[in-house]
Formats: sequence, structure tokens, C-alpha cells
Amino acid sequence: MTDGPWVNVAAADGLQVWRGPGSGPPMVALHGLEDTWANWGPLTARLPGFTPYALQLPWHSGTDYGWRAQGTPAQWLSRALALVPEQPAVILAHSFGATVLLSHLAPGPGPGLSAVVLVAPVYRPAELTLTDELRDRSRSEYREVLRLGLGKALGAKAARMDPEIRGLMEQKVLDRAVPAGFPVFYEQFGESGLQDLTGFDVPTLVLAGTRDAGLTPERAAALKRAMPVAQVTLRPEYGHFCHLEQVADVSRDVDAFLSSSSATHRIDHHEARNPA
Repeated sequence: MTDGPWVNVAAADGLQVWRGPGSGPPMVALHGLEDTWANWGPLTARLPGFTPYALQLPWHSGTDYGWRAQGTPAQWLSRALALVPEQPAVILAHSFGATVLLSHLAPGPGPGLSAVVLVAPVYRPAELTLTDELRDRSRSEYREVLRLGLGKALGAKAARMDPEIRGLMEQKVLDRAVPAGFPVFYEQFGESGLQDLTGFDVPTLVLAGTRDAGLTPERAAALKRAMPVAQVTLRPEYGHFCHLEQVADVSRDVDAFLSSSSATHRIDHHEARNPA
């Protein structure tokens, strides 16, 4: 949930832009599949010195995936970013949102972009062949992430729920989101390692857990090779939803990165070019 008064500042075609409490360079956050803008509140509250924005993207929880007929995920992301009233200095992105962001950034960063943080991105190295076995394994992992995501959405209520009711809720989500959502996820996953990121020069932090199936240590090493500018940090205690489960630790990692000389210089330059 959010901390403080968040305000809806723009909306169009089902997209929403929410601004949170704070001042300073604009920091824009992107959620993953079957997630919501509101889950960025706890992390952004621990990153003072920025004006936080969180986007409600078409792949939010409960979607029917009809949006896919009107554009690719990267095209929808471009439309959503165009609604933000300020040019982002920093972009945070989680899971599927982080993978889509890589597609959006591959042609080149937007004006003024100073730093990028990818939390638990899902990435397929180009040399990892798309096989039936990989597809089946990915579908199982996708189902598990949906279950975990539902648990995060329920919060403290999850522990008090009747197991049978919780099971029925999970099954309802899976019955909707797996047939319609997995093809969208898998297509983006398949394309992720085909992006040319070798010339991308914006300081980038990649955060994930060592046991996260979406970014195994081997896949993380491949992402680092494909994106030399990236600083890749894998921690054994981080789960796929580490920005919610280990918010204090993640905020320290992100704050240290944003305070580094390369990121700070670019953020300061962004402020000088875009005074409030």
C-alpha cells in the first residue's frame, strides 16, 4: 500500500499516472504483470529527494489482456510515459515492467534520463534456445509468481483466510491470467535478449535474488554482457517481490546506487536543465 497522499495526475486509455509525496527530480516507477502502481509506495517513501510517480499500466492486476490488440507492451509504456508531466530523471521497474523497459530503452534513453533501476527483471539470453521444455518451465514459474503476487495483494489477510477460500481465489486468478497472460509474458521474455543494449550509457542497477527463476545468476551474467553499463547485484535473501518483502534492504541498495558519482552527476545535471 502507499504511504502518504498519492494523487492521480493524468489518465488516458486505461493508463494512469499517480504522483506521491516528495520533491526533487522525478522518479517514475513501473509495475509488473498482474500488479498495481500502489505497490511502489513503501519503496519510494524510503527514497527521499525525488518526486515519485507510479504508472498504472495495461498489464495491471485483473486485466483481460485486450489491450494487446492495440499495441506492444513497449508501445503502451511509451504512451504511459508521455502522460507523466515531467521528464523522468530515474525510472524504477519491476519484473515484466523491467523487461518491457529494456525494449523501450534499447533505441536510446529519453531526454534527461539519469538512472535506471531494474528489480527482478525477467531475461532470456539470446543463446538460450526457446524450446517446449523452456516454455513449460516458464509457465510453471509464471504460475508461481502469480500465486506469490496474490499473497502480496492480500497482505496480512492472507494468514487469516480459510485455506479453501484462498485456494479458490488463487484458482480464479490462474484461470484468467495464465491462458491470456502467459503468451504475452513469454513473447516479451523471448525477445528480451535480442535487444541491442551495448551502447546504452545511462547508469543502471539490476537487483534480484540468486534463486529468482526469472534472472538466474547465469542469466544475470548474460544481461551484464549484453548491457555493459549495468551494475548487477544478486542477493540470496531477495525474492521476486523484494521491493515489497525486503523494502529496507532494497532501498539501501537503490539509495547507494543513486548516490554514486556517475548517477548523482547525471541527476544533478537533470535538475539544472529542468528547474522546478
